[in-house]
Amino acid sequence: MDDSKIKIQEVIDPQLKENYIAIHAQSEPQAQILAQQISPCLNQSQEDIALKVDDQYFIVRTKEIIYLEVNQGVVTITTSKGNYQTRQSLSSLADKLNSQDFIRISKYALVRIQAIERLELAFSGNMYAYLSTGQQVNVSRRFVSQLKNRLGI
Repeated sequence: MDDSKIKIQEVIDPQLKENYIAIHAQSEPQAQILAQQISPCLNQSQEDIALKVDDQYFIVRTKEIIYLEVNQGVVTITTSKGNYQTRQSLSSLADKLNSQDFIRISKYALVRIQAIERLELAFSGNMYAYLSTGQQVNVSRRFVSQLKNRLGI
């Protein structure tokens, strides 16, 4: 495939519920290459996020976030500088993070991939991930294969 000959076609449709990009290619490998090339451009992550904690807002650098976990409606954000607790939803926080850097490890948790130091098999198909903070976190069996794929194992 000659990368210099890529055709772009815009279709404006006010009836769409959400915007999307479709990739048309001659082969699966070419489609994957195109997807990898445009993916970083589409990532709308932020460098800083504002966390509402009680009546205060804290500005947290996303590169400092290591782990996010929700428990009884409260999200605990573990950073390299400490922990924060907020009632903002895990999904709204996940939308603000770079999906290249973070991965969901359970219905209730996200982890920075670079913070994982080792993995250990657990019972029932689950895994334990040991983080750079010394924390041991559970990887739900539902998300084990995704984590292995991202880590190349």
